[in-house]
Amino acid sequence: MFQTHYINGKQVNPPVNYEELSIELNFDTDSEERGVSVTTFEWVNAEAKILKDIFLSGVSGGNGVLVGIIHKITITEGGATEIIFDGYIDLTEAQFDRDKVTADSTPFDSPEFINDKADGFSYEQLYENGELTDADNVAVPYVINSIPDYTQAFLAILTLTVIGIEIKSLVNSLSQKGVESASYIDSVGGLIGLIFKILYGIILMFTVIELILNLFDLIIQRVKYKLGMSLNRLLEVGAAHVGLIYESPFLQTTTWNKAHILPESFSNPATQTDSRIKGFFQPDNKKQTGYFRGTFGDLLRAVKATFNARIVIGDGKLKIVPLLKQGTNGTFRLPRHYKPEFQTNAGSMISNYNIILRYDQNDRNTIDQWKGNNMNAFLEVTSVSDKRLKLVKGFKQVQIPFARGIRKNELSTIEKIIDKLLDPLGKVIGSLISVANKAIKAINKVLDFIEELNSKLSVIGINIDLNLPEIKEIEDPNLGDLLDNRIGMMLLEADFITVPKLVMLDVGDEPVKTKLATENNTHINALYLYNTFHFTNSFAPSPKSAQRYRLDYKDVEMNLDDFKQVAKEGLIALPSGFIADVISCQYNPSKRLGVFKIEERRMWANNIREVISQGEGR
Repeated sequence: MFQTHYINGKQVNPPVNYEELSIELNFDTDSEERGVSVTTFEWVNAEAKILKDIFLSGVSGGNGVLVGIIHKITITEGGATEIIFDGYIDLTEAQFDRDKVTADSTPFDSPEFINDKADGFSYEQLYENGELTDADNVAVPYVINSIPDYTQAFLAILTLTVIGIEIKSLVNSLSQKGVESASYIDSVGGLIGLIFKILYGIILMFTVIELILNLFDLIIQRVKYKLGMSLNRLLEVGAAHVGLIYESPFLQTTTWNKAHILPESFSNPATQTDSRIKGFFQPDNKKQTGYFRGTFGDLLRAVKATFNARIVIGDGKLKIVPLLKQGTNGTFRLPRHYKPEFQTNAGSMISNYNIILRYDQNDRNTIDQWKGNNMNAFLEVTSVSDKRLKLVKGFKQVQIPFARGIRKNELSTIEKIIDKLLDPLGKVIGSLISVANKAIKAINKVLDFIEELNSKLSVIGINIDLNLPEIKEIEDPNLGDLLDNRIGMMLLEADFITVPKLVMLDVGDEPVKTKLATENNTHINALYLYNTFHFTNSFAPSPKSAQRYRLDYKDVEMNLDDFKQVAKEGLIALPSGFIADVISCQYNPSKRLGVFKIEERRMWANNIREVISQGEGR
């Protein structure tokens, strides 16, 4: 077996301490990929000069100290060559001597690689760089809910009733004038009166519509919009920024593709209609942003906590996978060893497991509808009566850094009252607007005729400066639809979001059609997250219990192919046939021997009872 080292793709002499090298797997971190036991290498002579020259080039336009230097190591055994290290030399903390450079090498497929890189950039930076664009924004409609104010409701009823009476009076008046204008004797006076009544009606119609919309905005408020982004899209762009491809077997599914993050939103300008009303009646990519407020590292930590996941770096990919390995078989089987010594992981037992989502003090919906915000799983020993002898212990709290988005499932009291008034009123106003617009067209034709007549009179010297303006047609506000389509939208108490929200969306072909998915209330829920993702951390008896036997094996005979199989699966088969998780494996290629730390998936206690409770908030 011999090693070959490459710097920037060219074969070089190995470092002085190359014989200390051994290949190591460490599965108790996020990475499933191999590393090396020695990552600080001592380069001398020609190789030291290569590194020094690269360092010095930093002041003359070269890469210098702030760009990694490609470093690759291969070993050859039995005619087969295997890459055991693929990474870069880091000169930022290197030690330089006359003919020697001591520097760390970091593998690309390692937790250190992603941990060092992920906190080095924010999603704001990705947006400014164009890696995230406005096309990634998802407009989420929301409605403001407030404590029902029955005084407001009474005033609304009174105002709309007066409006209705005035409109009815106008219709009767128009009908009377229509009869008068039909009389030959009073045709001129009746026609003039009819025209003035129609003009009055048009002015009243504008006033009525504006009044109704203002009342609506002040008492209920129309639909407004926040921007967010898809969780998977955010992860994809973050991984791409560090040269990796994002994959997840459970997040990239039909269900979890609906997951979106709505970031904090503090600055809400006044609407154009009323300075007292904040927010955006239409999505605005120029004034709103939907990217996650934090670094890629912040998002990865949040995802790991939420879904009890781990990050696997390898083969140019960043994979987010369940914490429990999914394999059921190990290809490499340990040779028979006399191994009477063992430990259990009982000392790591967690008897009180708590999951809690954040709540937003500026959005009482996340507090009023508390159920789903937290849960507890308690473990009790069932076979002992003396409580002093119970050894269950351990507490873990999983703090999920997102608040839930609350879905609107029904109209409020005020909305129901106003909806009953607006439906018939909207039909009446819609009909009147239709009639008024026909009248406006007729009046505009009369005005055009008068202007044309005036133009002809100017030929014989009669000049009258009329400048008659064209009357614009009235746009139907569809009052009866103002409260339609609100069911399923997100509820907010105010136009501010001070805690980012994790929501599941059914994205519509128009922004107003985007709704919180029916899965939102069930899936963004502490108990659901425990039962689906976190339950494998429980020590309660079950096929996927966290109970383990811990075993150490030394001087295990294996070859490079065996090691590659262990690196791929993270599992091995014991002589008994049971499957064990590899915690760590150190392989010495020259001796063809491995050292293992493993955990066997085997029960050591059945006298444990699990009690799960879901917080009610009271």
